[in-house]
Amino acid sequence: MNKLRATVRYTLIGIIVILLCILTWWYFFLETKQNAVVETERGRGLRLETPQFSSPAGNTYLNLVRSIPSTPLWREAHDTAIAVVDLFTDKKQGSKDAAVKQATLWHVSELPVAGMAFGAHDTTLRFIERATGHVLEAHLETKTLSRITNTTVPHVEEAYIVKDRVFIRTEEGGVVTTVTALVEPALGTTLEQKRKLEDYITSVAQHPDDSITYIIEQPGKKPVVVSAKPDGTQPKNVTTLGTNGWDARSFNKNHILLVERPADDVSGYAIEVTPSGVSPLLRNLPGLTVQTHASSTSLLYGTSARGVLSLFSQKNSITSPLKLPLHTLADKCVFAPNGITAYCAQPKKLPEKGFLNAWYRGETHTSDSWWSVDTARGTAELFFDPELEDGVSLDVETPVMSEGGAYIAFRNAQDWSLWLLSLP
Repeated sequence: MNKLRATVRYTLIGIIVILLCILTWWYFFLETKQNAVVETERGRGLRLETPQFSSPAGNTYLNLVRSIPSTPLWREAHDTAIAVVDLFTDKKQGSKDAAVKQATLWHVSELPVAGMAFGAHDTTLRFIERATGHVLEAHLETKTLSRITNTTVPHVEEAYIVKDRVFIRTEEGGVVTTVTALVEPALGTTLEQKRKLEDYITSVAQHPDDSITYIIEQPGKKPVVVSAKPDGTQPKNVTTLGTNGWDARSFNKNHILLVERPADDVSGYAIEVTPSGVSPLLRNLPGLTVQTHASSTSLLYGTSARGVLSLFSQKNSITSPLKLPLHTLADKCVFAPNGITAYCAQPKKLPEKGFLNAWYRGETHTSDSWWSVDTARGTAELFFDPELEDGVSLDVETPVMSEGGAYIAFRNAQDWSLWLLSLP
């Protein structure tokens, strides 16, 4: 009898365990199916938050950004760690540590940006969305955005801003088209006085007097360097080049510097164009990249040879170059207004052989830290590490310095989003 009772007891326990296992499996099965249904509905536009119609930056911008996770995990962890440190150290406002100004980072736009430029007096930063061609303005003190135009320009490849005028380059069907227009908030939210420039413009440079230089690379013809008024009128052919693949830079006030697009271990040249003629400034340098100061003869140039990146500073064409203790591209650098100090983003990990070609094609990316460079002495000092300070890895490209030297705007090459670095 006891043996029968034990058998029944164990049988019931076994049945209960099996039922619990089945119920547990059923719960997770339903949960998985529910998640799949939710993702499907989201893909069809359902279960989205109600669109907002009150953003000064515009409804399109706000609703696109709302679809991006607003608080990355690294930001939650970073903010929590800071809160814990403040709690246990009893950090007070006004302390000596707090009085020391530190560099700070602001993620201005999560959406891809085609071009940007600072306004006067270091108060605003204008930029152009790559997806729409809309012009937005970031207010640096309040860290807020407002939309300046809502004229949609599709297929934007690159854009340039010259004060209240924009140059927007698009490509469709293999044809590169550039339009220029006036951005004047007082006249409304449309691009005013819009007109088309020549086709196949590949590079635009703005000079201190607001005149522009651009290069036309029309298929089957030699490239032509053209100078024009700030609005693109009165174009004048400056010189003709023998090969394609050149970029125009502003240099030494209103001079033009033409730089060959770089490639690893391939000799590059930089040619200065002045009213008196054309002369080579840098020649036969492998993987040549160049950064100029628009109002002086100061320049930075980098080389890429046998897998090694090197960076140099040069005061003018007569003085010897100084090798800097950095391994980065000149395209990741920008001059301060004084023409002596420069700020460079250096990869934290030394790039491998063939890096230059892969980076320009967008096949590889770096995690950069910011360095302050004294180009006269040939020294460099680390002053900001985005990964350490803010927990974010940034691949810096197209850095732009503000007029007063207080800010650097740049794109993250990984996604073309816009960032602002406030200098200490």
